[in-house]
This record gives sequence, structure tokens and C-alpha cells, in this order.
Amino acid sequence: MKVQWSAALGKGRLLFSDMGRVLMSITEDTSGGHDALLGGSTAATNLRKYGQHNLRNSRDNFVLAAAKHGLDRRDIPPCITFFAPVRTTDDGRFSWHNETTEPGAFIDLRAEMNVLVALSNCPHPLDPSPSWTAAPVRAIVWRSPVPGQHDICRTRTDEAVRGFDNTDTLFRT
Repeated sequence: MKVQWSAALGKGRLLFSDMGRVLMSITEDTSGGHDALLGGSTAATNLRKYGQHNLRNSRDNFVLAAAKHGLDRRDIPPCITFFAPVRTTDDGRFSWHNETTEPGAFIDLRAEMNVLVALSNCPHPLDPSPSWTAAPVRAIVWRSPVPGQHDICRTRTDEAVRGFDNTDTLFRT
């Protein structure tokens, strides 16, 4: 997020590695309501919100997914919660904006290098629903065409151009 000077995700934005390389590009987004700051649910947030300790949560789901690939908690980066319409208020607080989510909304992510993606469909800690319910999600994996020279994700900002230069250099060696 810091590379792009914004935590707002949407079409044309990138997901960077800690080395300034482009992991994924957002090539389409009909939602615009994504949380890149708070992260997903944990056992503690579920207990506090729902009063139950045995509910599924994103953090534990990611730990399980990582373990299947020989990874552990230290290997899990902060998560992005897609379709979680969190905004910051003028006084710096986080708030949920339900009116920005629409049924059928989607986001297209294009992998720009080899990535391991884990999905966890759990309620966000700020979701105002008083009960633990997960809305259905459909994930489709498909092969994207090779982006052209003037692809919006590659050219939108100076940071994007540098990020793709870093990524392209890695694969040329």
C-alpha cells in the first residue's frame, strides 16, 4: 500500500511484494469496497463480537492454508479483505459503509508472478451483522491474455512503472 501512496484498492491498482515487485494487478473491480488496513477476523475478534470461541476466522484459516504448503504463521502477510467496504473517517476511525456493496460485485486479479493465494470467507470484524454469516463467494481461475505495453496497471503511476521494471528484471535473469 505504501508504494502507491494509497490504501484504496480498485481497477489499475497493484499488490506489491516487500521488494517492490508486482505480485498482482487489479484489472477490473465493480465493488471498490475493499479493506487493506484492518485485516480479517481472528479468534479474539470473533469471541468479542459473537461471544463464541469456536467460530471459523480468517487468521486461523490462513494458518491452515499455509501449513499445507510447509509454511507457518511467520510466512503469512497481512491480508486484504475484498468486498469489505471499510473507510476512514475524518478523525481517523474505521467505519463500515454497507451501501457500497452490491450483490454480484466482482474483482479480477492478474498474477504478475508466481503467487500462492488463500481465500477465507469469514465475516469482517467491522461487519455490522450481529450474527456470524458468510455470504457465498465464487472464485474463477482463468488465464489472462498477456498485457499490452499500454496496460492501465502497468502505466497508471510512476510507482507502477518502477514495480513492473523490478518484476520484469527478476524474470529476465
